[in-house]
Amino acid sequence: MTWSAHLVRWKPATAALLLAAIFCPGAKAADKVTLLLDWVPSGPYSFLYGGAEAGIFKSQGIELEIKRGFGSSDTVSKLAAGTGDFGTGGIAAAMLAKAQSKSDVVAILPLYVSGPHAIFTLAKSGIKSFKDLEGRKVATSPYTSSNIFWPAVLKANNVDAGKIQIVHMEAGVLTSALATGNVDAIIEWTVNRPDIDRIVSSRGQTTNVMTFAGSGVDVYELSLLASKKRLDANPDLAKRVVKATVESVYWCRDHIDDCAAALKKSVPESDLAGNVAGMRESLALMLNPTTEKLGGFGKFNAEHLAGTWTAVAQSQGLDAGIDPQSFIDVRFLP
Repeated sequence: MTWSAHLVRWKPATAALLLAAIFCPGAKAADKVTLLLDWVPSGPYSFLYGGAEAGIFKSQGIELEIKRGFGSSDTVSKLAAGTGDFGTGGIAAAMLAKAQSKSDVVAILPLYVSGPHAIFTLAKSGIKSFKDLEGRKVATSPYTSSNIFWPAVLKANNVDAGKIQIVHMEAGVLTSALATGNVDAIIEWTVNRPDIDRIVSSRGQTTNVMTFAGSGVDVYELSLLASKKRLDANPDLAKRVVKATVESVYWCRDHIDDCAAALKKSVPESDLAGNVAGMRESLALMLNPTTEKLGGFGKFNAEHLAGTWTAVAQSQGLDAGIDPQSFIDVRFLP
């Protein structure tokens, strides 16, 4: 009797598993990867959900689990502690953590080549420049990486920071505070504009937006992050995660409605139209003329990286002489 004949004596499922192991020796279980967002799952992150739904991560042998975040700084802290495998977050938060506390979290893929940081005001406020913020009340979340660049944009526009009242609030109530007139302006990311405009317009108001990038502080921001410990433990996995992320961005560019629907499927309470609008804002920061000038999507430009670190260092009173290359790991780029 041949060895294969003995399989009939075993349970069918057991036999099938043994045959799979014998005839597909290279087959192995997908790597389970936990990816921490820097904020709540919403339109700007649709590319990750779309990529997972389209099988892009699966094709790289990755079983992806996406978890919400509570700000870039929190995501960096959790990655350093080993709570998650990879994460999205502002590169500025990673730079600050490394410079101040020797964190080993680095950026392995730039996503936003232009910073999303902005000031939102009501159009009726009469605020048309950063200088007009003097004497006004500005609200911000204590966890946003935009705060890191706030001193830099004020300096670039000759604004007296002492004449601005800063109020810290949970990110979820910033827009309501603006819409009700409790504050004169809020610091937010441009990718959240669809949601901000929706809430403000429900009260019969419109917004005015002043970006940091258009006011002298144009930097790298949202990036794919991971700890060096995690990267060194499994560099092959890191390379596959980066590859799948890049492919997901391009796939979402060409299938934006499908990406928005994938997010809606995973997060039913999300708004489908808002998902589409948020993803369009996100793509505008990833794939734009600046991207090509810097060498293409998925590449770190040394000069732009140095400029980002200089803005962080000067804003926070840190040593600008630290090598900017120490904040990234390019081993896994396409």
